[in-house]
Amino acid sequence: MKDQIFRQVIPEGYKFTFDESVAEVFDDMLHRSVPLYQEVNRMVVEISASFYQPQSVIYDLGCSTGAVLCSLSKTLTSSEPSLVGIDSSQAMISKASKLVSSLCPSAKIEFRCENILHTSVTDASVIIMNYTLQFIPLPLRQAFLDRLFEALRPGGILLLGEKVKASSKIIEELEVKFYEQFKKRNGYSEMEISQKRKALEEVLIPRSLEQNMDCLKQAGFAAVEVICKWYNFASFLAIKASEPNKI
Repeated sequence: MKDQIFRQVIPEGYKFTFDESVAEVFDDMLHRSVPLYQEVNRMVVEISASFYQPQSVIYDLGCSTGAVLCSLSKTLTSSEPSLVGIDSSQAMISKASKLVSSLCPSAKIEFRCENILHTSVTDASVIIMNYTLQFIPLPLRQAFLDRLFEALRPGGILLLGEKVKASSKIIEELEVKFYEQFKKRNGYSEMEISQKRKALEEVLIPRSLEQNMDCLKQAGFAAVEVICKWYNFASFLAIKASEPNKI
């Protein structure tokens, strides 16, 4: 279904939430709102398959409609990985279950409707978190990343996608301008863009590229690299060393 949520005037004080109305149009919203969305997902699947360790777990935290896990199930057919998708929105979990049943019915994917701050994450070789950390309150992010690092096996990885802010005001304004032009090219009106931006205030809080990398390094990751960047969107690969001083 086409995303038309912000085509009508929204109530004053409305804050963006992943409810039923968003879940219904979320795939269209992602494709029209997130630059390089399909390419980033392809990269995530390729890298996840490269780092997957037998008998370990691959987690997608903030799995939304489950598209990445569905693709991974088709890629790792000979490994029979344990795939777990976690999202705090029941509407998203229901949509993910339907998508998997339709597009990859043989896939063995466990979906859990839980708050990722409190869910159990253990024995992982791959943790995927695409555009999820940005919704977690700032004071809680470092401790959360620390916990994910501990949940990974040696040699495991965290794949993180985030909206980022520039370190200078002039570049930040430029990136926002080009991002809004991107959304207009994809059919969003000025009103839709403005209303969604307002609805996301104090809900989605981005940090700079450097701040995200520093937090990943502080968590203990031996290698942290930006693997994709488009203006104010970035994807990171963080690797946990398999041995001390290995990386």
